[in-house]
Amino acid sequence: MGSCTDPKCGMTPEPRDAPSEDNTELNDMTRSLRVGAVLALPVSVIAMGADPKYGPATEFTSG
Repeated sequence: MGSCTDPKCGMTPEPRDAPSEDNTELNDMTRSLRVGAVLALPVSVIAMGADPKYGPATEFTSG
C-alpha cells in the first residue's frame, strides 16, 4: 500500500483485514463501571428513601 492519506483529515487508512485490537483494558473498565453502578444503586435508594419514623419528606412539606 503506500503512504496514502485521507485528504479530509490526513489520517492513513487502515486495511479492512486489520487484526482486531486488544480490548482488555476496555473490558476491565466496563466491568468496573457495571460493578460500581450495581453497588451504588442500593446506597442511592437508601439515601433518597423515606425514613419510616418521620414519613416521606415531612420537614419540606409542612409549612
